[in-house]
Amino acid sequence: MSQQCKIDTNVWKRNKRKFAKDAKDLYEEELFECSDLPTFPFPKRVAGNESFSTLFDPITQDEPFPCNTGNTSEEIEVCFSAPTDNTVPAAPITVHPEEENLLSEVLCLHVEKENLDSECDEEDYFESIDPEELSDLRTLFDDSEANSNDSLLKADLAIWSLQHKIGRNALTDLLHILHKHNHPNLPLSSKTLLKTPRSTVKMLKPLGEGLFWFYGILVNLIPRLTENFLGKLNGNIVAIDIFIDGVSPYKSVKQFLWPICASLAGSKDVFIIGMWCGRTKEPGSLSLFLEDFIMEAKELMLGFTHLGHKLKLRIRNIIADAPARTWLKNVNQHGSYNSCERCTAVGQWICNRMTYHPREETSLRTDQSLQSQSDHRYHKGPTPLTKLENFSLISQMPLEPMHLLFLGIMRRILLQLLGTKRNLCEYKFSDSLKSTVDNLSLYISQFYPNDFARKPRKWTDYALFKATEFRRILLYDGFIILKAKDVSRKVYYNYRLLACAIRILSDPSLVHDFLDDADTLLKKFISDSVSVYGQQFNVYNVHHLKHLADECRRHGDLDSFSAFKYENHLGVLKRLLHAPGRTLSQIVCRLLEEAANTPPTEVVQGEVEVSFPCELPSSLSHLGKGFESIFIPKCKILLKKHSFFLNIDKDIVQLTNIIKTQENFLLAGRKFGFKTNFFTTPFPSAALDIFKVDKLADKQLFTVNEVLKKCLVFPIPLEDNRPCSVTEGPCLALPMLHGGD
Repeated sequence: MSQQCKIDTNVWKRNKRKFAKDAKDLYEEELFECSDLPTFPFPKRVAGNESFSTLFDPITQDEPFPCNTGNTSEEIEVCFSAPTDNTVPAAPITVHPEEENLLSEVLCLHVEKENLDSECDEEDYFESIDPEELSDLRTLFDDSEANSNDSLLKADLAIWSLQHKIGRNALTDLLHILHKHNHPNLPLSSKTLLKTPRSTVKMLKPLGEGLFWFYGILVNLIPRLTENFLGKLNGNIVAIDIFIDGVSPYKSVKQFLWPICASLAGSKDVFIIGMWCGRTKEPGSLSLFLEDFIMEAKELMLGFTHLGHKLKLRIRNIIADAPARTWLKNVNQHGSYNSCERCTAVGQWICNRMTYHPREETSLRTDQSLQSQSDHRYHKGPTPLTKLENFSLISQMPLEPMHLLFLGIMRRILLQLLGTKRNLCEYKFSDSLKSTVDNLSLYISQFYPNDFARKPRKWTDYALFKATEFRRILLYDGFIILKAKDVSRKVYYNYRLLACAIRILSDPSLVHDFLDDADTLLKKFISDSVSVYGQQFNVYNVHHLKHLADECRRHGDLDSFSAFKYENHLGVLKRLLHAPGRTLSQIVCRLLEEAANTPPTEVVQGEVEVSFPCELPSSLSHLGKGFESIFIPKCKILLKKHSFFLNIDKDIVQLTNIIKTQENFLLAGRKFGFKTNFFTTPFPSAALDIFKVDKLADKQLFTVNEVLKKCLVFPIPLEDNRPCSVTEGPCLALPMLHGGD
């Protein structure tokens, strides 16, 4: 067996221990199956034209290989050979020094193994070896435990650096420090540690005015399709959702990214299938952009085998915002006269905006009409998505709620109420009312738990709000803030129409029971908003609300086809970049490093757990031990001042203590003795678990199985808009619809 590699002299010097170890591995594992081998020494150094034969006095010696110190490029072969009576061939390593360097010294090794019954004295054999080199040799080959520890340390360092976004130069410096302090087996470069690709040139291909990288679907699925996942899979269909959108990674550089993201249906884990990067706003050719994705998807739809399971891929949904959907389907943009994706309504140009009549009844678009492109005013040409078998351009490309509702409609409502002088809304807030609303928003922020990453701030800063903040205002803040004294009742009623409908569509426990009611509320909101904000308010996003209930009828609650998790992942991608140069190569290297070092972990729903021990009051100390937090399925409850939950009896309970007994977990709390509807129109709030509560009772004990949802509780402002506390008067209680925003 022979194995050769060409390296320059300097590399040989720097890596002599590694080469010697490789030689020993070859000798032990490939040439002989024997553990009783002699210790391998480092060879003595050879200078000038000194013959190789002066290194050792081996039993069997190959022909010496000459070496000189000229400036010419030479190859020095170092041979590891078996004894003469063994037919296993030698494994030579060839050293190729750089042409400009003088070959002043070379390490050469010629090792031969004698028969096991040889009477060769090992001590005599090593008499000529330099004691310092012999010490290095024994340290290298005998300390197997240190090598194992370094391997574990190497893996931990790689994961740590990726999780905490450690700079590559800083990581290299750390490796050099560790290398000097008894960790010689660690690599000296961050690229080696993280397994960074040497080059991305062959991975990228030109597409339009940019570059395209396709990673693949199956390569992402394999580490995620674990035995545990496949055991819970119903049937043999692996369903995934696809997300496609454009994003600008820099603020001052004209450059755009178009990633193709995906996730397993029902999973929060997002992975990248492919990505385009260029200077134009779109990749150019839609067919070339989707070609690799469609080709692999069609193959996987026919079937593939993994861990002995025969599986088939199914694309459940392609999720995108309105501009991306129209580009993918090759239809009119959202500002056109014929741009509704679900019906044939024709827009009207009013106040420099394309608007729609709120009560116009038109025919619905169908899969057949999109396949045949029967509406020439709507279609611009064919789309490659029709090549996907059994894929519906209507039902499997849903109206995405994050952009439609929160960044679209809710932002537009705040623009009408708080915007500039150009707004014509007669119910626009005065300066004093804006100040009142801002103060109320800041006041209620103290009642929000840590589940919400973005607490309420001044509404007048709405231009800086993120989508989660608009969602929070629609589902929580607005019920208390828009109830302020000087806010028009028409504005508050119109808000409740939308908020009640979206609360129904966002709650998995309500969406099926009250779906038709939500549809009625949305259509009422569309017609009512014209009288509040004017005809110019009924634009593309508002018009599509009449089709939103049908989307939930097909797919479930809004969160099951929203873009929140994908947009969060786009933020992660942007944070991978260091500088505008070679944008796509940077992202590709970082993603491949992550794939090589941190395989995705499957989140398994565990049992009830408690953490952070604390003291219990004397009246409860006999029950068990106290804790400050408890994890129950899909919920984490912290022992804070404003911790509330809704129990199975629909009571609102203030949490006071978390107790672990010998057999169970208990929650001590005080429930509100008074509970009623917070409003009855346009929909009874109690049906949505929204209550007006008052009068906290004495402590009671509840089991964790009685917890239904976590709740927010706000004190209702007094008539003069003065705030009060939870214990001083009536409060508004709302169930939380998300684990965190």
